Amino acid sequence: MKTVLLGGTGLIGRQVLNKTAGFVVMSRREMPEYDGRHQVIVAGNLLDLAWPEQCDQVICCLGTTLKKAGSKDAFIEQDFLLTRELLARAVKNGAKRLLIVSALGASEQSMVLYSRVKGELEATVSAMGWQQVVIYQPSLLLGERINDTRPTEFFSQKIGAILAPIVPANLRPIKADTLAQRIVHDGQSPLLPGIQTIKGKPLWAY
Repeated sequence: MKTVLLGGTGLIGRQVLNKTAGFVVMSRREMPEYDGRHQVIVAGNLLDLAWPEQCDQVICCLGTTLKKAGSKDAFIEQDFLLTRELLARAVKNGAKRLLIVSALGASEQSMVLYSRVKGELEATVSAMGWQQVVIYQPSLLLGERINDTRPTEFFSQKIGAILAPIVPANLRPIKADTLAQRIVHDGQSPLLPGIQTIKGKPLWAY
């Protein structure tokens, strides 16, 4: 399958790219480390890019934080509106499968902005007409981010890694490498129509 990856500069996206070859990566920044391994197309605004032809599936790892976005409106613009538009273009151009990283607790009814936006995005993209949608809802992600300093997450990772063995499965931190491997596995599997949400123990089982 011809695969387009969104969010290749983030924690999960980079891990996915490290495990694969031949993807089309739509990115805001140059990624010279993947020259010859993936086709990286760059624009400061991803909406300025023409959607790649003959795309079969999309792996979406786009995401930011309220602090990094700078305001609630900017967060919604980046995490919801931009992602919605890009994925709508993918379906319009024939993409059949979506593999998208969301977050544990995502819900349209959440009182927490981050969780509510993730829930609204899940509902919106699931109704776009994909043949298959796989939604990943990890808890705390463990791994080193590049060019993205998140002090609170850094300390949470340290504590989370220590407490992981005694934390309930649905809340247990997961290594970015482990989640990426699950995504790669699903992207190489036969197309199975329907919408699937994966969280907790199933993230490790494939």
